[in-house]
Parts: sequence; structure tokens; C-alpha cells
Amino acid sequence: MFKPKRILVTTDFTDESEAALREAVGIGEQFRSTIYLLHVIPEIQQCTADYCLSEPEMAAEKNMLRNEAESRMDEMIRRSAPDAVIQIVKEVRFGNTIDEIVAIEHEHSIDLAMAAPHRKRRIWFGAHHLSKDLVDRSSCETMLVR
Repeated sequence: MFKPKRILVTTDFTDESEAALREAVGIGEQFRSTIYLLHVIPEIQQCTADYCLSEPEMAAEKNMLRNEAESRMDEMIRRSAPDAVIQIVKEVRFGNTIDEIVAIEHEHSIDLAMAAPHRKRRIWFGAHHLSKDLVDRSSCETMLVR
């Protein structure tokens, strides 16, 4: 029987992501797992057209975005898992979403990755979708939660 001890849940703060967290908490409590709640922020471009941010401005912007994401994660945990008796570790990263998911899977020896496909988003011809990329590239068991 599969007994995941380390569960990764990706979030973009949608209702679907909250459903994935609730499902992960249910599984996690059954097997006394640790949940890693991950939000990935696209890397900030230092320069655009005719303006560049200084290094201190870049650091301040990243810090502000990280703090905002952590605050939203705290609220998400309060709404979705208020009585959870397992550890939920928040992770905020900058970069390419799928690359960061795969990296954290390796760094924390994740047993189960969970994500939620979005009902409102359509896969257009030739477009890539995070759910498909996750299933294709994940190094662990993967569950898509509807």
C-alpha cells in the first residue's frame, strides 16, 4: 500500500488549489505526512524596455512578493486546514513553475505531488498546460484533484 510521508501541494491561490490542499491534508493525516505547500512566482525581470531596477529595488520587490505569498498561504491554510494535526511547510520560490516543482520534489524526497487543474482554463492547440507538464516531468506519484 502506498503511504506517502512527504506530500507536495502546488498553489496559485485558486479555489481548485484549496481543494487540493484539503485533499492532501486528509491523506496526510491518515499517514502522518508532512505537507509542503508551494507557490512559485515568475522571476522578476530586472530591466524592461528603457528602465532597470537596482539590486536593492529587486531585493525589495522580491521580499514584498514573498511576504504577500506567505500571507496568502497562511490564509489558505486557515481556510482549508484549520484543525490539521500535521505539519504544513510553506515554500515560496521564484522561477519557472514546473522546474521549481521538480526541484522541490528532489530536495525534499517528495512521495506524492498534488495539483489542481483549472476548470476555467482551456488547452488551446499547441499550448502547454501545467497539469500535463507535472504528470510528464514529476519524479514521484502525481495526483490531480478536481
